Amino acid sequence: MRFTEPIKETAQLMGIATEIKKHRLVTDFDKVVVLIAQKGRITFREISRQLAIPYPKVEECCRLLKDEGQIDIFYPTFGEVAAQIPDYNEKTELEKLKPKDTKKGGQPGV
Repeated sequence: MRFTEPIKETAQLMGIATEIKKHRLVTDFDKVVVLIAQKGRITFREISRQLAIPYPKVEECCRLLKDEGQIDIFYPTFGEVAAQIPDYNEKTELEKLKPKDTKKGGQPGV
């Protein structure tokens, strides 16, 4: 029967897609971008420590990601260089402006 041919083709394509997902390569760039997105802002040294990537490689990844507009690099007057999501400053300002929902009594809005 010819009606089963499209079903077989679909099953084959699904099998191929599953196989590709199993062997997906995760690069250092992928790991760095995901970690920065999760943390919002994180120092290069902490990225290096958490991902077990040499510090110079973290610097290189972050420079390239900044050039592509995917992250910002924060250079503090004192302290360590950090990578951050592009809208990190705006998000932290909005968090400061949010009203507190609970007081010491534990009752919301009282």
